[in-house]
Amino acid sequence: MKADHIFSSVPAKVLSRILPPSWVAVCDSLQQIDSVSVTVVNLEYDGSVLPVTGFGHLVPSQESREILGVVYDSCSFPEQDRVGAPTTRLTVMMGGSWFREAFGDPETVTEGHLLQRARDTVRSHLGITQNPLRAIVKVHKVSKGFISVVNRLQVK
Repeated sequence: MKADHIFSSVPAKVLSRILPPSWVAVCDSLQQIDSVSVTVVNLEYDGSVLPVTGFGHLVPSQESREILGVVYDSCSFPEQDRVGAPTTRLTVMMGGSWFREAFGDPETVTEGHLLQRARDTVRSHLGITQNPLRAIVKVHKVSKGFISVVNRLQVK
């Protein structure tokens, strides 16, 4: 395979296993890239309950090592709204570099605990106290250290 650039949506360690064997230097570098666990909690509430409009908000790490931010999906992506009864959709992002400190082992933390933390965040940040109609909790691995990765992978 010849390429000037590769754009991948899979974790670096997975990518290292699917590239051609002749790319050993790239694969070795990819194996050294650490990843962090990020939880994404999607919440849907009955009615229009957001007290503000906009894309969402980020939370500085000195304020919380658990919560990264909240996206107001209903404002940002209204074309995805449910037809008929209005609902409010939010995405709470949690964890990152502080996942283990905040939540423990990503393999053993319960969805219920992560969901409750997301609901607590929505309550304290936005004043939304009702129970969500729907909730989806997912823990993902995200590669970290992008700039150092790019520099390390500058292979001729």
